[in-house]
Amino acid sequence: MGNRIYAVLLHSLWLLMTGRSLWQAEFLGIAPDPTAMTTLGLALMLRWGIVLAVLPSFWLAVGAATLITQDQPQGWALVAALFGAAVVFITQRTHHDRHEAKGR
Repeated sequence: MGNRIYAVLLHSLWLLMTGRSLWQAEFLGIAPDPTAMTTLGLALMLRWGIVLAVLPSFWLAVGAATLITQDQPQGWALVAALFGAAVVFITQRTHHDRHEAKGR
């Protein structure tokens, strides 16, 4: 849920606070980074979401590398989203494996 809040509200506000104009702000559904971040969060909510999470994860990695290379601080938010998604996936997988082991 945190990545969706960031993608919808904070990403655009962060860009405004770093000196960009409203015309340069990135919004969900229009700009690729907040859209990929939201898609990643929604994909991880599904049972087989890891398959659907590959493309947005790839996009966020490329976007983060590009922004960090350009010394743009919002690139680190994309890295944080990727790490957060990895933690969610590992946690879900561990929880699922424990329940399957108890059922046998």
